[in-house]
Amino acid sequence: MRTVPNDATAIMRRAYELARQGQLQRAEVLCGEVLQQDTEHAEAWLLRAVIAIQGGNAADSAIAARRSLRANPTRAAAHALLGDALLMLRQPQAALESYQAALLQDAGLVSAHFGRGNACRALQEFDQALASFDEVLRLRPHDAEACVGRGEVLLQMRRVAEAKASFERALVLRPGYAAARRGIGDILLDAGRPEQALTAHQQALQLGADLPDVHNSVGNSLRALGRCAEAVAAYDESLRLDPLNGTIHANRAFALMQLEGRHEEALDGFTRALELDPDIPFAAGSLLYAQISRADWSIRVPAASREQILRSVSSGKPACLSFAFLSISDCAATQLKCAQVFARRTCSVELPRRHSAGHRQHRPHGHRLRIAYVSADLREHAISYLIVGALERHDRARFETYGISLRPPEPTAAGERIRAAVDRFIDVSNMTDRAAAELMRDLDIDIAVDLNGYTQGSRPRIFAYGAAPIQVSYLGYPGSMGVPFMDYLLADDFVIPPDRCRHYSEAVVHLPECFQANDDKRVISERIFSRAELGIAQDAFVFCCLNNTHKINPPMFDVWMRLLAQLPDSLLWLLCHESEVRDNLCREAASRGIDPRRLLFAERLPYAEHLARLKLADLFLDTLPFNAGTTASDALWAGVPVLTLSGEAFAARMAGSLLRAAGIPELICSSIEEYADKALALARSADTLRQLRARLAQSRGTSPLFDTARFTAHLEDAYEQMWLRLQRGEPPQGFAVPARPKT
Repeated sequence: MRTVPNDATAIMRRAYELARQGQLQRAEVLCGEVLQQDTEHAEAWLLRAVIAIQGGNAADSAIAARRSLRANPTRAAAHALLGDALLMLRQPQAALESYQAALLQDAGLVSAHFGRGNACRALQEFDQALASFDEVLRLRPHDAEACVGRGEVLLQMRRVAEAKASFERALVLRPGYAAARRGIGDILLDAGRPEQALTAHQQALQLGADLPDVHNSVGNSLRALGRCAEAVAAYDESLRLDPLNGTIHANRAFALMQLEGRHEEALDGFTRALELDPDIPFAAGSLLYAQISRADWSIRVPAASREQILRSVSSGKPACLSFAFLSISDCAATQLKCAQVFARRTCSVELPRRHSAGHRQHRPHGHRLRIAYVSADLREHAISYLIVGALERHDRARFETYGISLRPPEPTAAGERIRAAVDRFIDVSNMTDRAAAELMRDLDIDIAVDLNGYTQGSRPRIFAYGAAPIQVSYLGYPGSMGVPFMDYLLADDFVIPPDRCRHYSEAVVHLPECFQANDDKRVISERIFSRAELGIAQDAFVFCCLNNTHKINPPMFDVWMRLLAQLPDSLLWLLCHESEVRDNLCREAASRGIDPRRLLFAERLPYAEHLARLKLADLFLDTLPFNAGTTASDALWAGVPVLTLSGEAFAARMAGSLLRAAGIPELICSSIEEYADKALALARSADTLRQLRARLAQSRGTSPLFDTARFTAHLEDAYEQMWLRLQRGEPPQGFAVPARPKT
C-alpha cells in the first residue's frame, strides 16, 4: 500500500524529510516515483545527487546533478553539488567551474564558496583558496570546517602562525574536531617536532578513526621518526578508506623506499600514485630516480619519463627532488629551477620577529673565527673521508671549529677521527631546526658550512632560521640550493666556469686548483687482493665504475657494452650488492649481446680494504650527467686512471676538476664519442696506462689534489675573505681565492 500522496511536490517534501533523518534508501524510492511521472523533475534529480554523494558514489551523483541542471540550469545548489562530485572524482578544474557557475546564480551560497576553496587548493591556487574560505567565514563566522580548510591552505603557503590560529579556532568552535587536531599535528611535524606531531595525530585518530587524512598524517609522523614499517601500516589504513588517493599512495611509496627489501613495492606505489594523479609533487622524479637506482630503465608511466620530467621542471612544476635531478640532467639552469621549486616547498620558515642572522659582525683583535661544519655524515661516510684531513689541519690560532652533527655520533673510526679533529662536537639530532639554529647563534658561530645540501639527512631549515651571519654550501651537494639564505657556494673555475655562475643562487667562491677537500692520510689496507679471489681472469682487462647505480644510465651503459664487444678479454667491474639490481644490469648486458658473466659485482668492504681492492682495476670509467666525486679521488689515490666525460653543471664536471688537479687533464673528454674512442685506445695501450699509473703514483706526493695542508690554507683564505666582506658591510659576492706560492 502506498504511504505517500501522488502529488510530486508532496512526495518530494516527504523525500527530503526522510533524507534529513538519514533514511536515504526510502528517500531514493520516493525520488524514483516522482521521476516515473516526470523524467525531467529537477528536484528529484537533485535529491538523488545528494543521496549518491552521501553514499560515497560520486559518479552517480555527478550524473544526477547534471540531469537536474538540464531541467533547471539556474539552480545554484545543483551546480555546487556537481562541483562536490567532481572534486571527489579528482577533477578539480571541472569542479571549480561548477562552483563558479553556482556563485553566478547565488553569490551567497556558502557550500559553493567552501567547495571553491577546496578546488583551488587542489589546483594549488592558494590565494584564491584562502579568499574562498575567508568568504565562508564572513557569511558563516562559526564554520569550523572553513577554519580547518583555511588552516590547511595557510600551512601550504608557509604562513604557519596563521594556520595554527585557524586550527585552534576550529577546536574552539567544535571541541573534539578530528580534522582540526590533525592540523595541529601537521604544524608540529612541519616545525620538526615529529614526536609531538605523532601525539596530536593519534589524538585526532581517536576522534575520527574513519578519516583517511588522519591516518595519512599518522603515517607522515611515523615516517619522520624513521618508523617506516608502522608508517606503511598507517598509509594502508588510509588507503582502505580512500583507495583512489594518489598522494597517500605516494607517501606510502616514500616510506617503502626506506625499508629493506621493499623497493619493488615502492616502485609499484609510485606508479599507482601517478596513474591516479600525474601531478603529485615530486612523485614522478622519485619514481624515475628509484628506477635508475635499481638499473630499471623502463618507462612505467608517461609522467615519470626523463623527457616529461625535464619538461615539467623547466616549466616550474614540482616534479623532481633536487638531488635526484642531478642524475637526470646536467643543465645548470634547469637544476637551479628544480632546486628553487623544491626549496619553496620544503625550506621556507617563519622567522621570529626579532630574528637577525647578523648577530655579531665584529671580533676583538686576534679573536678566532668560529667555523661550524653541519652534517648528517660525520661518521663512516664519503664526506667524512674527504673533509677530515682539512678539519685536522685548521690553524687553531685563527680558527675555532665545531662539528654540528645531525645524527647521533657513531663509535666508528671515521666518526672518532672527526670528533677528535674539531674543537667541539655537538649532537643536535634531537633538536628542532629552530632550536639548532638558535644554539649556533648562542655559540656565536661566524661561518656555518652546510656539508649536506639536499643529500640524505639534510636539514636546510636550520640555515633558513639563520644559524650564522655567513652561511656556506660545500662538498655534499654539487649544485645550487636555490635559496636566499645560503650566501656562498665553494667551487673552482672548472666545476663552475665564471660565465656559468649566474646559474647558481649563491655567490660562487672559486678555490684555486680544486674544489674538493682530500685527506692525504687516508689508509690503503696492506691486504693484497688477488685476481683469482675476485673472480678475475689473469689476462683480463678490467674496466670499472664503482659509482652508485643511480649514476649509471643507458647512454653510458651502451658505450661500456660496445667496449666489451670490441675487447673480448675485458670485463666491467661494478659496485652492487643487491641481487635484483645485478639481475637488471645483467639483463641489460645480455640485451646488448654481452655475456652477463663479463659483469663483475663488488661487495661493500671496509674503506681501507676497498682502496686496496681498487688497485686491480685497469681503468675507471666515469658517468654523466652525475660524475664520480669521492669514488674518483679514491681511484686516483689507489693509482687507477679515471676517464671522465664532462658536461655543463657542477655535478657533471667534478671528476674533470680532480683530474686537472692530479696533473692528467688529457683524461677529460667533452663528447661521448671522444670518451668511447679514448677508452678503447687506453685499453689497447698498456704502455700509456703504465705511464699514467706512474704519474699518479708521483702525484700523490706532489699534486694539489692530495696536498691537504695547501687546500686547507686556501679554504681558510676563503673564510677570511668572506668575513672581511661582512665586516665592511658588503653583501655576499663571488670571488676567486689566489693560489698560495708553491713550496
